[in-house]
Amino acid sequence: MHRANFIRFALLAVALAAATRAAPAMAHAGYERSTPAAGETVAAAPTRVDVWFTQELFRRAGANSLTVLDAAGTPVHVGEAEIDQSDRKHLSIALRPDFAPGTYTVRWTSLSATDGDPAEGTFEFALDPAAPATVATPAAAVAAPAVTRPSSPSAAIPEPAAPDTAAASSAGIPVWPFLAASAILLSGALGAWAIVATREAPSSGASR
Repeated sequence: MHRANFIRFALLAVALAAATRAAPAMAHAGYERSTPAAGETVAAAPTRVDVWFTQELFRRAGANSLTVLDAAGTPVHVGEAEIDQSDRKHLSIALRPDFAPGTYTVRWTSLSATDGDPAEGTFEFALDPAAPATVATPAAAVAAPAVTRPSSPSAAIPEPAAPDTAAASSAGIPVWPFLAASAILLSGALGAWAIVATREAPSSGASR
């Protein structure tokens, strides 16, 4: 009977560990690529900034944004960022026509339609009329990695296709409680096995 209980505990611990490995990691709509690219030096002044993210964006007022600033911190964009109706990973914003040479910082925020997680980050590009047509560095030149931040209480804008809330809630489950539970159950099972083994040892010797 004691051996059967030990086997049940061990199987439960193994099942929890397997479920922890299979649980999806938290993900975000992070920077994938852009035009101009991160770290790129362009010879002609762009008329807009386009950014593509790793996940589709959830349409909520103020949740997805692009801000383009010059070296003095002055905004050089016009209006608000817009999600591409045919590609929800694509966000763009128009720029002012009086674009001067220099280095510009693009700040972005995103809200994932996949798991509901917000993210933000920055990257830079430069305008130099004397530069070659295109001088780009790898996409890894993003100035700051994506970080989560509390989502704003802005009202959601209705849209035909809403994100799967079940998938969003499952993706946001932290992994550490599963690891802790697995460790506790496994320790308890090993302890129970040791007690059973100790109690059965004398009785086995007596029967001989």
